[in-house]
Amino acid sequence: MRLLPFLTVLSTLGLAACVFDASVAKETPDGDGGGARDGSAATGSDGGTSLPGTDGGAPGTDAGTFLGTPEPGPSKMGAVFASLLPPTPANPSGATYAFALFQDGTPRAGSCLGRDEGSCHIVTCPTGPTPTAPATPKQAGTVDVGGISVPWNPLRKEYLYTSQQGLKWSAGQTITLAAAGGDLSAFSGTLTFPESLSVTSPGYSPGVSTPLPVSKAAGLPLAWLATVSDVHITLSEYSGGAGQRSIDVTCTVPGPSSSFTIPAAALRDLSTLPTASGGPLRNLQVTTATTKTITVDGYAVNLSAGVGGAVWEPVVSP
Repeated sequence: MRLLPFLTVLSTLGLAACVFDASVAKETPDGDGGGARDGSAATGSDGGTSLPGTDGGAPGTDAGTFLGTPEPGPSKMGAVFASLLPPTPANPSGATYAFALFQDGTPRAGSCLGRDEGSCHIVTCPTGPTPTAPATPKQAGTVDVGGISVPWNPLRKEYLYTSQQGLKWSAGQTITLAAAGGDLSAFSGTLTFPESLSVTSPGYSPGVSTPLPVSKAAGLPLAWLATVSDVHITLSEYSGGAGQRSIDVTCTVPGPSSSFTIPAAALRDLSTLPTASGGPLRNLQVTTATTKTITVDGYAVNLSAGVGGAVWEPVVSP
């Protein structure tokens, strides 16, 4: 199953897979080729410093052990986002998306491990088998995302995912993201919508997840037409089976910019097993985004406006 790019965008904006319950992924309709993992929420580990790998070894270097700082799971967090997918041959009008999510959970210190490599942040999370208490969904009344109403479904206790054809917002436009109030008090914030990004290298097919060779030893260079917007790069890997885990490599490139190389050190925990052989699912996406975090009744609420970009399916080699 493929996820809509919005899940990748959320991960890029600091709401990593550990934040979201697996039901978010299960209820997400198919997208345009973005998102190659299931977005499952992370479940706990024993808090140790090594995690099982998909190839029978420990992640990190081929014979090494992943070391990082324990990162807690969700506590009082939320997100409201506006997202555009530029036109593609399969969808010449483009598309507009809006969504909201608030939840109160128990911090899962030690279940996820994180570290920084330059301007990239790497989070590795086990996805089984130790269960953890699910996060409790919360609501803030009807949410307005730049003029799109996102209602709360009281029966399913979740916000309705909202989409429409065409591009509702444009680069440089100021939009308001607001909530009427419920479990969380009413709030509002404004964002300036970013411009779309034209990636020049490596090549890709718009609207399609394009295979991309990635060398763990060499790093991954990317280039695009100069932009003043912040660029967010997300490489995600999800491994099922006995050695379940998820890896999110997120890199932020402040504008103005025209290129970036994901350092080899940021890729060292990726598996080299091919997807076709039962290996992990992978997704690489480059987007532009504007973000702001506000505090509402003790909840850290991430407001974001993003434009989907190039999508690849990495094929990883040592």
